[in-house]
Amino acid sequence: MNNILVSAENLSKNYLLNPSIFEMLRLKPKRSVKALHDISFKLNEGECVGILGPNGAGKSTLLKLLSKTINSNSGVITINRPIIPLLELGAGFHPLLTGRENIFLNAGILGFEKRMIEEHIDDIIDFADIREYIDLPIKKYSSGMFVRLAFSIAVNLPSSILLIDEVLAVGDIEFQSKCIKKITELKAEGMGIIFVSHNIEQIRRICDRCILLLEGGIKYSGGVESSLENYFDYIMRDNRLNYLQFSSTDESCVTMRLHSITVNNSETNYTRIDKNGNINIKFKISGADRNKYKVKINFVTINGIEVMEYTKDIEPNSTMNVEFEIEKMSIQSGIYLISYSIFSSAGVQLLTENNRTIIKVMGDNEGKMFSLPHKWKI
Repeated sequence: MNNILVSAENLSKNYLLNPSIFEMLRLKPKRSVKALHDISFKLNEGECVGILGPNGAGKSTLLKLLSKTINSNSGVITINRPIIPLLELGAGFHPLLTGRENIFLNAGILGFEKRMIEEHIDDIIDFADIREYIDLPIKKYSSGMFVRLAFSIAVNLPSSILLIDEVLAVGDIEFQSKCIKKITELKAEGMGIIFVSHNIEQIRRICDRCILLLEGGIKYSGGVESSLENYFDYIMRDNRLNYLQFSSTDESCVTMRLHSITVNNSETNYTRIDKNGNINIKFKISGADRNKYKVKINFVTINGIEVMEYTKDIEPNSTMNVEFEIEKMSIQSGIYLISYSIFSSAGVQLLTENNRTIIKVMGDNEGKMFSLPHKWKI
């Protein structure tokens, strides 16, 4: 059985709201908001637990409680090993000090002795890849350099527990890959990690299991894919097919109206697609009778990554019905936004989108962005 590094039992945290001057004059009781309630979980050696949830769910509050930055109103937290929190960007740094001086300052705040910091300072500088600038004041650093230094301190000093709150979102792709590789190595060495992120792909790559927080409570706790499934269900809750009306931004007065979305040959108000299911989108274009136009349909992940783009040239016509169909949605399960637009022949976008259609693809392509039909010949 793995050793338990962190144990939380029935944690709750309330924040008092500052009353207005009128409320104070009326002697109204102070109001409070419940940020977390009845949170219980454990973190084991060599395990990475992801914390999922929308903004305001209590993710950052939970990490602040674990790092002892704030105190809980009730509940018990047990920390059995040294812990390094990597929370707000800039915490524990002084802008007028150099990068080297800030390494000693930040690590000292975390409880490390000068001798220990000196033993690891070269590893910290090399991992951050800022040796050329290490003796400059960090107020001259870019945000990317800053986060590289902060993360490097956290992962190159000896510790058993690491708390990460969205800091990887600042670094570039190369550094993010480097960090994920380092986290994987630390997990193999027995470090326990609690990882907060809105990046679904990073959650999939790093985490062993997840906790889904909604409105300050644990909605679900389990495997990564089942947790993401519950998170997607929350995002899709009450999502219905909207009849979208787009209007052009120039004098051409081109309009596009979405009529229906058909899934697996059945028209439905719910845009949920099972694995290898088909999707059929019908819309009507009016006012495109002056020039040639290009219709474009984009599929974008909830992280903002465009995964597919389809275009179709259309001839001038006052009114036309357009149909778009994909026979097999062989892409990674998850939430996708479908955007619709029309461009002129010169490439100028003519439509202002008021909304986007959200679809949920359910499949068995976990870990793979695409699963394209293919054949082998030997």
